[in-house]
Amino acid sequence: MATPVIITGFTPPGCAHPGSTIAIQGKGLGSPEGKAVALYGNGIHLDLAVTSWTANTIIATLPDYPRILAGKNYSIGIEKAKHAGWLSNTNKTITICAVATPGGLLKNPLGQGTKPDNEEDDADQNSG
Repeated sequence: MATPVIITGFTPPGCAHPGSTIAIQGKGLGSPEGKAVALYGNGIHLDLAVTSWTANTIIATLPDYPRILAGKNYSIGIEKAKHAGWLSNTNKTITICAVATPGGLLKNPLGQGTKPDNEEDDADQNSG
């Protein structure tokens, strides 16, 4: 019987910026052969660039991608290569850091403004 792949947490705790390096802690992570680390949620599913992989820790870089929204939570999991199915739990989330700006918008390091989590991003931004 295969050892379960379990993600237990992330460093840094709290939030991380797109393009930053994170450590993914876990148990039974095994070797990287035939595996990928993916960030998903809020309409995206992207692979992370992995720089180190051990049985208990993976060092990876969050994608610097404009659709990653500040102030939102994303799941990170280990999957079979080419998004062929999850190998780990996917219930651990990481928050993308947000900076408050005048007008109540959140701004991520890429300069993208979004509504805070407690407000809906409706047609009000598209109305003239």
